[in-house]
Amino acid sequence: MKKFLKRLMLGVVTLAVFCCMTPLAFAAEKYHTIYLEPQGGIGVPTQVYVYKYGDVYRASSLPTPTMEGYTFDGWYEDIVGGTAIKASKYNFKEEGQTLYAHWTVADGSSSSAAAAQPEETKPTKTFKIEEHMGEVLIVGTTILVFTLVALHG
Repeated sequence: MKKFLKRLMLGVVTLAVFCCMTPLAFAAEKYHTIYLEPQGGIGVPTQVYVYKYGDVYRASSLPTPTMEGYTFDGWYEDIVGGTAIKASKYNFKEEGQTLYAHWTVADGSSSSAAAAQPEETKPTKTFKIEEHMGEVLIVGTTILVFTLVALHG
């Protein structure tokens, strides 16, 4: 009876540890919402989502607005001047950061048609095992150790 209670207690502890650690391993992907101010341009959403890659938040690309009679120079940190943003290399600093479109007057008139405003969508939550290997290894090792101790008992 004593051996049974020991194994039962160890099983309960293992289950409790597993239940506490599993949400860490399957946590939703982290992202920041970044706001876009097209400054008269059209054809871009008002916000985009940048995802966490390691310790930094990055975007693979940013949308390109259009404005008749102007050439889009890129996205910048400040309304006037500031640092140009290269999406795949730029580390987004904080949630709610705003990027500003910069424009140059085009030589001659532009014949680009106005694009419709795309609908904003939230990113889908996906699980990538390589981003959570630490948590998975901790949970797996803990379960293995408790199981071996219980069986050896």
